[in-house]
Amino acid sequence: MDNISAEEPILSENTLNNPFSQKVARLLFDLRFVSHIPILFFINGQVFGAETPVSLNLPSEIEQPLLNDPSIAQWLHDNASTSPSIQEETHSIYYCTQKYKSNITCILGPLAYNTLTNTDLHTYMKKHHMHDFQNYHIHHASPKEAMTLISLINYVIYGNLQSAADVPDSVLSTDTSAESEDSSNISTYVRQNYRSEAEPHLPYLYEQRMYEYVRDGDLDALEKLIADQMTISGYSHGKLAYNDLKQNEYLIVTQITLYTRAAIEGGVNPYDAYDISDLLLQKLSAKPSLENYNNVMHECNRTFTAAVKKARSIAASSMYIEKCKYFISIHLRKPFSIPDIADYVGLTPAYLGTLFRQHESCTLKHYITCERLNAAKNLLKYSDFDISSIAQSLCFQNQSHFGVLFKKETGMTPAQYRKLNKPRNFYCET
Repeated sequence: MDNISAEEPILSENTLNNPFSQKVARLLFDLRFVSHIPILFFINGQVFGAETPVSLNLPSEIEQPLLNDPSIAQWLHDNASTSPSIQEETHSIYYCTQKYKSNITCILGPLAYNTLTNTDLHTYMKKHHMHDFQNYHIHHASPKEAMTLISLINYVIYGNLQSAADVPDSVLSTDTSAESEDSSNISTYVRQNYRSEAEPHLPYLYEQRMYEYVRDGDLDALEKLIADQMTISGYSHGKLAYNDLKQNEYLIVTQITLYTRAAIEGGVNPYDAYDISDLLLQKLSAKPSLENYNNVMHECNRTFTAAVKKARSIAASSMYIEKCKYFISIHLRKPFSIPDIADYVGLTPAYLGTLFRQHESCTLKHYITCERLNAAKNLLKYSDFDISSIAQSLCFQNQSHFGVLFKKETGMTPAQYRKLNKPRNFYCET
């Protein structure tokens, strides 16, 4: 498809059998990407769209109503004219169409005149058999924007424009032959004028994917996503400042802010996440240089993902510790060993012992002894069982051993503790 002759339009029935040549697909994606407006073609009864580059590892569309419900594409094709026109589906949702030939129609949309309510959006989605209510949205654009874009698409494909007023002379004179495949004039015009002189932004899905990788603590996936984005020419985070140094500073500030929210959702304590954010911002402002900014960016990736992994590890460990404590609480009056607990929890005795010491700052054996001593205190205060029976019921070796451990914990003998703490007029039915 790369050897199209100068006389042949860039988009023709021959090239559409592909359905798009690589050259055409790239040009259409440039326009789709910059404008955020869905670009589709109804060709011989089928719908084709401008695809997202595979290297970004992002879906080309979350859902597209014209693909889910071909009848709407057929309706738009049947009612399209050879000039750009607006076709309304509802009072708030419309499409911009232009019929190139009897079997080829360009369709932009769906588009919204104004921001849609959730009710209007969900009604539209159900009508066209769409289900991804969480991610799908309809772009808000004026008819003038849509008309401008479809005029540019017409130029990209056939080299003619419906409205020359919308495009400068420098673009009108661009050669569309195979010998001049560079689309820099179109790209420059669109990027500088079509979106109010703003640089093209990466898709929102890219930011969502970045957020998800930080939330999941996946450093490898995060760094691969960033590396893939950096290798794609022509796409950026937009123009935040006229100074390169300030541009990079602002980008890292927004990155830190995004990562902070993602880390909190991933399980990091909010105070810890804010502390990390504060520290990184301080490092960022300490030395205004591209080298320092690059170091802070990589530290941001590592620190937040590591914090999430640690928080999730602690959460998982806490589950084992709570399960361990539950086993101990219901077996205080029965003999058991640490291997018995480990078997119940599903860990090795050695690892359980290490994990418990890390979480509780005491050994598992000491914790079991303290729990049995706490149970003994209650029996000494609220029962008339003799001390020997209490020691035996709680699985101490003997009364003497119980007495030694009890005094070591409380500073008094079991008899002294009972005398000091037993409620007055306590009566226990036997």
